[in-house]
Amino acid sequence: MIHIAFISWEFPPDTGKGGIGTYLLEVCKLLQTLKIDCEIFCGSKDREISEIYQNIIVHRIKVKDISDFNNKVVRRFSKVHSINPFDLIETPEIHGHNILLKKAFPDIPVVVRLHCPNIIIKKFQDKFVPFKTKLRFVLGSIKQGKPNLGFWRKYRKEDDIDYQSTLFCDAITAPSEAMKEWAIKYWEIGKNNIQVCYNPFTPNKTLLDIPIKTTDQINIAFLGRFNGIKGVYDLPIIINSICKTNHKVTFHLYGKDGVNHNGDSVKKILQKKIDPCFTNQVFFYDGYELSELSKILEPIHICLFPSFFESSGYVVQEAMAAGKLTICRNVGGMKMIIKDKENGYLFNSTKDAIKNIKLVISSQNNMLKIAQQGRSELNRFNGSLLADQYYKTYQNVIQCD
Repeated sequence: MIHIAFISWEFPPDTGKGGIGTYLLEVCKLLQTLKIDCEIFCGSKDREISEIYQNIIVHRIKVKDISDFNNKVVRRFSKVHSINPFDLIETPEIHGHNILLKKAFPDIPVVVRLHCPNIIIKKFQDKFVPFKTKLRFVLGSIKQGKPNLGFWRKYRKEDDIDYQSTLFCDAITAPSEAMKEWAIKYWEIGKNNIQVCYNPFTPNKTLLDIPIKTTDQINIAFLGRFNGIKGVYDLPIIINSICKTNHKVTFHLYGKDGVNHNGDSVKKILQKKIDPCFTNQVFFYDGYELSELSKILEPIHICLFPSFFESSGYVVQEAMAAGKLTICRNVGGMKMIIKDKENGYLFNSTKDAIKNIKLVISSQNNMLKIAQQGRSELNRFNGSLLADQYYKTYQNVIQCD
């Protein structure tokens, strides 16, 4: 029987509520159907414990931060491995979890799963830093006798720990062609060295049971972190335009707040940019637990995802499972999930997004038809259909090591 260790700082409920945690839950459940033993090693700021979480053995390691996790996870892994040896390790590329592990256990094959390198996130955070701020930083460094191009500094992959993680592994997988193409272009990884394996997704029954129906009141939701890569700075433009001519539309914005380059709350920045006339149509909420998602989505009709990059997009699939029409930017893995005007809508600009929303609002029958189609097409990501590919991928890595 194959025994796999998944290593990730991020895993619910202690550390992170993002896509990596969702992927780990989904892939472990898939592998368990194949009689593959899985254990997860993750971080925690509050507790040190080994427990059963959703039928998966989880080792939570109490640490101060991510770098502390990279050191301590080696010791915890070593103890567990000495009792019940692992055949394979998988880690995300971000934070370089696998580097010290591979050095300590060179004989255990390692798979690095590409999710979304930090450099992509930084790129879109820097995009919204004002030119004057960037220039001020450079001039200040020159004045101090330590010239630094700062935001304009050329990216060197060799200095990036996320890239370095790909040097300490035996195989690389990606959830979409978009993520693979990025790694080929920016990290110069050979196309034959990256295998695309879709993120498995089995919709929760509570999402599938939500009825798809028409209503006079249209509720539109955004779900995601409030930062640049999620495209949140476009939200006020879209909201102001839609609310100006549609007084029966409300916007519900869910997500963990972020900060801009000055340390200011992104959520507060967005609130200030929304026309005061529409404050009774726009509602902001904090982040949410996965268990709350069906309750959040039930009254929603349209989900808007203006992200500039998603390697895959679990939250898009969750919205589709709930029977919500999804409108997404035409980038990354979202192009893999959405077929424009068939099971959702894709847009290339803020103007296109506004046009699509107005079109959907004006034709509720079409909205229902496309939302239903979106729900029915999710089966192509079902774990049972992907099981054979995952099994062969892991088996080949173990046998080739």
